[in-house]
Parts: sequence; structure tokens; C-alpha cells
Amino acid sequence: MLFSFLKGAVVLSDYITTVSPSYAKEIQTPEYAYGLNEVICNYKDKLIGVLNGIDIDFYNPEQDLNIYTNFSSEKLDKRIENKIQLQKDLAFPINPNIPLLAIVSRLVDHKGMDLIIESMNKLLKNDIQLVVLGKGDKNYEEQFIKYEQRYPHKVRVLIIFDVNLAKKIYASTDLFLMPSKSEPCGLSQMIACRYGAIPIVRKTGGLGDSIKDYNSNTGNGFVFEEYSSNALINKINQALRLYSNQEEFRKLRKLAMTTDFSWQKSSQEYLDLYQKLLAK
Repeated sequence: MLFSFLKGAVVLSDYITTVSPSYAKEIQTPEYAYGLNEVICNYKDKLIGVLNGIDIDFYNPEQDLNIYTNFSSEKLDKRIENKIQLQKDLAFPINPNIPLLAIVSRLVDHKGMDLIIESMNKLLKNDIQLVVLGKGDKNYEEQFIKYEQRYPHKVRVLIIFDVNLAKKIYASTDLFLMPSKSEPCGLSQMIACRYGAIPIVRKTGGLGDSIKDYNSNTGNGFVFEEYSSNALINKINQALRLYSNQEEFRKLRKLAMTTDFSWQKSSQEYLDLYQKLLAK
């Protein structure tokens, strides 16, 4: 006989919460619910998704002592100093104009690492630099290292977990890759925006709720839907074309940095929910 404590919790709870509105919808499907979709669908009237926030004081490029140079959306010219210093530290050719891309992630399937590996040859035909920070499956670690060995002036791979180094990367890079297969909420895309690194994400879970595709005066990143390396590389190329227009890219960077990812709205949604519980 099989028992599921999670199923019991779903059935007996007054409300079911998860970390983004889109993920609340996704877990009603077989692809995301791992056998519990029918149960969750039966109780969807008490299911709510509240998007996570981030600590905007901890992730604050104006005051963060862990980055090379402090900056803000109003003082973006100072940001380039971070990029130059990171290029020095990573032994990259120093060129403030070259697009610098980053991956800060666990190197595992559901983070979309298969799409990135499949895209690497096409990606590296561009005049770019790519830094990878993270640990995960040995297969992905080894494949990224092989690309670093093949393209030492373009790729740097750091198989470590380092929060302070991650902040330096967020504050320095131009484009942040996050093509997840699934992502209940995700925080890295929010942190990236906070530091002016423009996210390129797949529309799933909280990624689709927090990042909107850029279109002249709206949006804070680049979003694609189909889970394929072609869709990813097409969106990266779109981002690189925009990067070549520095005035337009600067506008996007300011939109990303001024997106409100604080807990203020989310905490109010939880307070409203707790009030409903008390009223019962």
C-alpha cells in the first residue's frame, strides 16, 4: 500500500500555496504534478500562487560591498567598471564593448543546461564572452570545461558555489541565461535584473510571471516559449542585436533594474490569505 503525505496535505488543507501564479496552473497538469494532477485539479479552488520576492537590501548595487563598483539605474556609467574588473579577474581579453553573458546556476537538466550545451557552437560563433558559475551533473561540468579549453578567450567555467562571486557576475554581465525546463519561481532572474544583467528566460513558472519580453518601452528581458535550442539561440541573437544599439539597450537595462521584485506586494497577498483563513 502506498501513502502520500503530500496528497493528504492537499486534501485536508484550507488553502494550498505555491510560489508563482503560473506554477499553480502548471501543477494541475501531468507534466508538472508527477501523478498528483487529478488531486490538485479537484481542489484547485483553494490553490493560490504568490510570486516570491527578493531581499532588495541584500541585493542592492548601490550599497553592495561585494561588487567591484557601486552603481544604480541613475548612475549606469559606473557599472562598466565592474565588467572591466571581472574581465581582468577571469583573464578575458579586456573589452568593455564585447557582450558578456553569464550562467549562474546548478548545472542540471531542469535548469535547461541541455539547451545551452546544444547551443554552444552556434553561440560561440558570435563575438562574445561567457562565464559559467555553478556545480551540478558531472556531464555538464565536463562539457562546459571542454568548451573553455576550446575557446579560452571566450569561455570561463567556475565549478564552485560562491554567493559573493555570483554578485560580481550579476553586476558585470550584460545578458543572463536561464532557459529552465521548469522553474516554480526562480530568483536568479530577479537578482539579475536588480544588477542590470538582462535575463533571457524560457516562459515557465515564475520566469514567465516575472520577466516580460522587451518591446521598445515595455518589458524587462527576453522570453521564449518552445523548449528547444533553436528557440534559445534565436532569442540570444535577438538580444545581441539589441545590445549593438547601446542607447536602446541602456533603456532596457533601466527598465530591468527598476522592476519591483521586493516582498511588499507578495507579503500583502499572504496577509490577505491569512485574513481569509482567520475569517473561516
